Amino acid sequence: MASQDPVQCLTEIFKAEEQEGKDLVPVLEMLKALRTGEDKSPEKAEEDTEKLKQAVKACADASRDEEWRTPIGEAQILTFFQSFLASNYEDHDICLHSLRLLGNCCADNDKNRQRVIDNPESLTPILECIKNSDLQKVGLMVLHNICLDYEPSQLKAISDGACPVLLEIIGRKGFLEDEELDYFGRVLELLLSHDAGRETCPLSSPKTFLSLAISPLCSFDDQLSLSTLMSSLLTSSEFQTTLISSDLFPQTLDLFEKSFTPPESDSEKQDAKLIAHARKALLENIGDLSSHKDFRDAYPLSSPVIARVRGWLSETDDEKIDLTVAACLILGNIGRSDEVCSSLVQEYEVHKELFDIIRRTIKKYNDAKAVALTKKEKAVSIPEGEEKPGAGQGAVAVGVLHAATGVLKNLAIAKTNKAVLGSAGVFDLIWDMLSMEGVGVGQVWYSAVGLGRLVCVDCIENVTLALQPSPERDEKTILTRCLEIYNTAEELPTRTEIARTIVAMFRVLNASSTYTSASPELEKKLYTHNIAAPLWAMITQDKWPVVRTEGLFGLVIMARGAAESVWMGCGVEEEKALKELKAKDLDNAIILMSEIKKNLGDDADDGVGELLGVLVEKKGGDVAAESVARLAI
Repeated sequence: MASQDPVQCLTEIFKAEEQEGKDLVPVLEMLKALRTGEDKSPEKAEEDTEKLKQAVKACADASRDEEWRTPIGEAQILTFFQSFLASNYEDHDICLHSLRLLGNCCADNDKNRQRVIDNPESLTPILECIKNSDLQKVGLMVLHNICLDYEPSQLKAISDGACPVLLEIIGRKGFLEDEELDYFGRVLELLLSHDAGRETCPLSSPKTFLSLAISPLCSFDDQLSLSTLMSSLLTSSEFQTTLISSDLFPQTLDLFEKSFTPPESDSEKQDAKLIAHARKALLENIGDLSSHKDFRDAYPLSSPVIARVRGWLSETDDEKIDLTVAACLILGNIGRSDEVCSSLVQEYEVHKELFDIIRRTIKKYNDAKAVALTKKEKAVSIPEGEEKPGAGQGAVAVGVLHAATGVLKNLAIAKTNKAVLGSAGVFDLIWDMLSMEGVGVGQVWYSAVGLGRLVCVDCIENVTLALQPSPERDEKTILTRCLEIYNTAEELPTRTEIARTIVAMFRVLNASSTYTSASPELEKKLYTHNIAAPLWAMITQDKWPVVRTEGLFGLVIMARGAAESVWMGCGVEEEKALKELKAKDLDNAIILMSEIKKNLGDDADDGVGELLGVLVEKKGGDVAAESVARLAI
């Protein structure tokens, strides 16, 4: 074998039908022999170097055959090339073919990947090649092959400093003029999926990603990749703080807005799901950023950024509906104080835009539903692959309505806004939302009744509107509609929110701060509605103790003006719930039964006194008159 040309001999070995590690032992010996040694003459060293280059290429070519990859690792040829690469950075050909062998042998081969990261050289030689512009692309592909679907390699790449190396390169001025992100993005996506990867990134990383992503030179695929990378970074509060302090939020909005640019090629159109996924992740980032403690100081209501966001509320293009959702998310997050919420309504009249959004969305939902119903009635077949009329509209509508109503609920907490929202027609919107039918509308109903409760809290004007019959709706009140939903809805939170609205009305009509000469008449109107059942349900539920306490308050007030209705609603389940009450709830239950007994007078049946006696006995004796004089709430 010594008389044969080493490269020819090596080639013959790789032609063998059986591929085992032991068959490659001679190959490793040949490679070691061809390496330049101090005992070789200059002529011999030069000759062996040329042969070594050919041998390296032959080994790299052989590694294209999947059957040889594991044997190459077992024979320690992989380790040889890894160490060899570290000492031959200046020889382009040797580096290139060494990289080829490493990349090929680690493709879908976890054993070889482990061999590479167990080597003392580890991934450092590959990272050094990536720094070389001539070897960069191949080096990146090799690193990607080693890390793909193999977490130990990803963590090793992170500890070897891959993230700063890659970020330094793509952050160079004019990077996109000569390069594409491509494998830089692929590798970084793998590494930044780990906390450790994000922790090794410099704080300037968001600026790097944003600058590239909003560049006109950025390709469609690179934009998607950069959006993903941004989203990974912004799960860290440290990067969120840096982004806000560096005034990079406007560029984040630029990137989000750029995601709505219509795809140009067919392949881009097929990536619609990828676009939607990237946009959703960015939307979550925008939500996190706008709820950050530093955000409101950096971007006050008068800032151009918030003006831009308010402009998104007027977006009517169905393809850009997420701009509206993003605007609602941001405004909802900054609207966490009475002062801000008051300004949003009184100065910027944001509620009017939100009302328009809700009206438009409900109309689109109902129109899509009507089209779908017509198609169904006519039995029109939909060609395969074509979207059904109204398909997806329900989920979109629910999302938009939830977002817009969420902002309105924040605005409704500020006392100065309540009457303004009422006079602007908030109850008409609530009625329309409660009139929606179909899959998923339960969430819409919950949002609607929650908004109704908040606008009624501490606001006699809105309670008046809520109890006012509408000629356009068969003389029904908005409370009537809520009670119809109460009997229809299966979700406990929705039913509970309706019951809490009734209690909120009782509070307004009986509190000294909101009491007016019209309060007694309004309370009579309240009694014309079937409100006892929802209040009793607040007592029998055992999920929220505070709700039970609220329900007792409502029943006590009602017992003073409609004792018969209250007692008629008290069945076996309700009695059992009262008997199980403790502490202040038991006190309130005693007050409730005392009010029922007093106000029914001679019409009270024996059951009233018996239940009151049981409650008093449980309390531990006679209840002093003064303890019954007021609610323990």
